[in-house]
Amino acid sequence: MFIAILTYKKSLGKVNRFLAAHREYLAKHYSIGDSLRSIMK
Repeated sequence: MFIAILTYKKSLGKVNRFLAAHREYLAKHYSIGDSLRSIMK
């Protein structure tokens, strides 16, 4: 098991520009069984 805890080093305005693409990436890997779970605050 791997647990990763991330803290953003950029403002949320900059981070938010990439969230949609990141969620698509997660959905792809959930669907093929590579990822089991992630939590986004």
